[in-house]
Amino acid sequence: MNCQKVIDSLSDDLDGALPWHRLATFWIHLRLCPGCRNYVASFSLTLALVRTTARDVTSDQPPEIPCKLVDAIQAARK
Repeated sequence: MNCQKVIDSLSDDLDGALPWHRLATFWIHLRLCPGCRNYVASFSLTLALVRTTARDVTSDQPPEIPCKLVDAIQAARK
């Protein structure tokens, strides 16, 4: 497996969808390639941050709306 194939297979690996033989070569390549290890680590961190942000956005509490924005919207509707 080469670096491009690791990048192409990353989503499948994270979803648990790689067949065992591709998974083995994926992880062997990561063990031998520091560039791909860094890429996967960065990708995983980004994914975790997106998931955390998505949880925050979908919370039950509505976001605070600035009073000036509400006033401007009401003034524009008149």
